[in-house]
Amino acid sequence: PSITFPATLTAIQANAFSGCTSLMEIISLATTPPEIQSNTFTGVPDECVIKVPTSAVEAYKAAPNWSLRADYIIPIEE
Repeated sequence: PSITFPATLTAIQANAFSGCTSLMEIISLATTPPEIQSNTFTGVPDECVIKVPTSAVEAYKAAPNWSLRADYIIPIEE
């Protein structure tokens, strides 16, 4: 299963994906990383891939709380 966030998304609430144990792909179309909390993705498998625009990969890897999953942030294949 996967979920796609629109380019206009600016923030995701704490615990928004709590218990989403089968989520394996997150696609974020936003070039600026949406604000998230340290527990936004609690329960999501560690190996869940996060695909973001190529130009934004480094921004996501460095962004607060996104950096916790930096190893799984990759560019969207176009």
